[in-house]
Amino acid sequence: MKIISLLFCFAVFSFAQISDSLKDEILMRQTLLFTEKQKTTGEIVGSVIDAATKMPIEKAKVEILGTGKSVTTGKDGQYSLSDISKGFYQIKASAKGFSSEVQNNIEVENNVIQKLFFSLTMNSVDPPDFVAVEKQPQPLLGHSPSPQYPLIAQRDSVEGVIWIKLVVDEDGIVKKTQVLKKTFTKNNVEIDLEHAKLSTKAAADSLTITVLDAASRWKFSPAILKGEPVRVWVSIPFKFKLDSPYKEDKKLKK
Repeated sequence: MKIISLLFCFAVFSFAQISDSLKDEILMRQTLLFTEKQKTTGEIVGSVIDAATKMPIEKAKVEILGTGKSVTTGKDGQYSLSDISKGFYQIKASAKGFSSEVQNNIEVENNVIQKLFFSLTMNSVDPPDFVAVEKQPQPLLGHSPSPQYPLIAQRDSVEGVIWIKLVVDEDGIVKKTQVLKKTFTKNNVEIDLEHAKLSTKAAADSLTITVLDAASRWKFSPAILKGEPVRVWVSIPFKFKLDSPYKEDKKLKK
């Protein structure tokens, strides 16, 4: 009876040893896999800034050309590209409103963090959607004519609100106009332009045309950033509202 008990205890003790040994082997394999991964990949980190203002560029795209691997920058303009195989690469940084930049023959080494920085130049035509300026551009008195309410729209009782954005350059001159959004109503009911009468569509179009024409002739005091004038987008809503139902002036009938 004593012999059986001793054998049983020995068997349990042996099982415990095997179990601990198995755990150690699994841990060792995991460590080897992690170490192997570290040895065969590298990382690229850095930032993307505005070449003129030295401010970080948010949502800039940084990509490794030919690999499909890319990331976007955060509010601080920083990015990180990880798990990159050893080799030489072309890295491109791009952002809306800026000219893109490509850096060639960037070497990535195993288990090494490579630092790479980009300074992008603002496009000559279209600036970024948002620039954190110190002073916003302001329309100059006597140089910001209000658009005239087209007679065709008045006759058809068409009202509306048109949001546009303008590129205002360093001299305060409007270089580009673009419609952001527009809504039209007739007798306080929103117009479905897709199914509206041709006369109503023409009336709505006349409002848009007169807004773009007037805004393109506006002049502004330029936006200021770090004491220097800069090119920016400016958003402006224009509202057309009939004070009373339109009645054609008798003089127009003569």
